Amino acid sequence: MVGVREDPGGPAELGARFGPYFALDRLPGGGPPPAGWAVVADLADPATGAFDRRVRAVRSALAAARSGPAETVDERVAVSVAQLGLCARLVAPALALTVVGRPLALDPRRLYWRDVLGGPFPLAFTDAPSPPAGDAPEPGGAERFAAGTLLPVVAPIVEAVGRGYPVSEKVLWGNVASAVAGAAKMIGLAEPAFAAAAWRVVDELCGGNGGPLLDTGGRVGPARFRRRSCCLIYRLAQGGARAVCEDCVLGAGPSSPGRAPR
Repeated sequence: MVGVREDPGGPAELGARFGPYFALDRLPGGGPPPAGWAVVADLADPATGAFDRRVRAVRSALAAARSGPAETVDERVAVSVAQLGLCARLVAPALALTVVGRPLALDPRRLYWRDVLGGPFPLAFTDAPSPPAGDAPEPGGAERFAAGTLLPVVAPIVEAVGRGYPVSEKVLWGNVASAVAGAAKMIGLAEPAFAAAAWRVVDELCGGNGGPLLDTGGRVGPARFRRRSCCLIYRLAQGGARAVCEDCVLGAGPSSPGRAPR
């Protein structure tokens, strides 16, 4: 951490508490970010080429894993995988902060990332309001999470990708739902005391608050989610192999998503 006082229970502790996907640094404000950092808002602006570069890098990496050229990977798959990975990294720390009672209202113009592959990319913010360390934390819910991160940070990326690439918003928002559910699962595994609060956010977002994740999926077990769309990664399968994610609609069994288990 550089130039700020660490807040017990706040962003400084996320990586240690919940894992690397939750790590959130704070950069000093008042000037340009250090070299290698880029503003998250660029991902929703086609003129910057930020998302397009990410897609090309992901496409090349997926192709390399199959020992082939980038052209052997359907561009739609690369777009979906790139968007899913970005959104998973963006929503994880926000969800953790919400359920531990330290929600932040994140501004994509003051949220920074480093475009690297091979794991959770570095993520940092500047000048975001944070509750003083002495304040008693109060757990937040879906409404605070949506207002603080989902709508200002994630929605512009989804909308820009939907306009610029041949991938439906149903798939893209399904990816976001998968990302939030995946974060809830990781939170519950790391600190079981917060599992119920994390999954409650998922239930509210997907089951009844009327937001963009409504009807994108739902729980089919205490810590198991199933979406109503596919991230398209099944298209990478070769030689008769089956490539279906754990929460994919293509792997649906007798249980139906959309209602939290009792």
